[in-house]
Amino acid sequence: MIVNISQVYQSVILNLYATGDMAYKLGLIPGSDMTCEAAVAKLCFLASLDLSYEEIKRQMAANLRGELT
Repeated sequence: MIVNISQVYQSVILNLYATGDMAYKLGLIPGSDMTCEAAVAKLCFLASLDLSYEEIKRQMAANLRGELT
């Protein structure tokens, strides 16, 4: 499981470009505007719940405790 975190505001994976398209096809999880620390903590928390990959991917996009704007 790989979460894409960027230092730019409102980071998203765009499949308009070759790099973004490849990341999307490989199943990279977009980290949106989370900090690196928040993404690691959230991923560890979700992994501890024994959820499926698709559920973790869905929960990573959801605001659980204020980590996303």
